[in-house]
Amino acid sequence: MLNRNSIMYNRILGNYYGVDAFSTDSLIYLNNFINNTIQVYDDSENRWDNGSVGNYWSDYNGTDSNGDSIGDTPYHILGVDNSDSYPLIRPISS
Repeated sequence: MLNRNSIMYNRILGNYYGVDAFSTDSLIYLNNFINNTIQVYDDSENRWDNGSVGNYWSDYNGTDSNGDSIGDTPYHILGVDNSDSYPLIRPISS
């Protein structure tokens, strides 16, 4: 099992599972998850934001009431009770 990885700046597009995370205590943020059937499944204890920014999720339905480009409600991660607390409103540019 891989532990304590940093996974950033990926474009994960059009898969059945965008990510099926088996690692523990990995930091997964600044990625674009676009049109995956199941964006992510995490059966471990990973972090989906760095405390100020998270990932872009094409199926995120939240709002950005203060205009800071970060969603006001967390994005729920399937699997363990986890979330991206700072989902991005727009995809990350390459």
